[in-house]
Amino acid sequence: MKPFLRQLKLSPAKNQIVLRNQILTCLQIDQKKVEQFELKVKFDNGKIKRIVKR
Repeated sequence: MKPFLRQLKLSPAKNQIVLRNQILTCLQIDQKKVEQFELKVKFDNGKIKRIVKR
């Protein structure tokens, strides 16, 4: 999972919607077919980014 997350170049400052779309694109998942999405990332500096679509 870590190599995948590094490929996305995640940062706590990135917009939640942009991150979600970027992740789904990387996984080759059609965003229109996703009803729920949740991801929680803890960065090395201790900051946590939570991405949710319900």
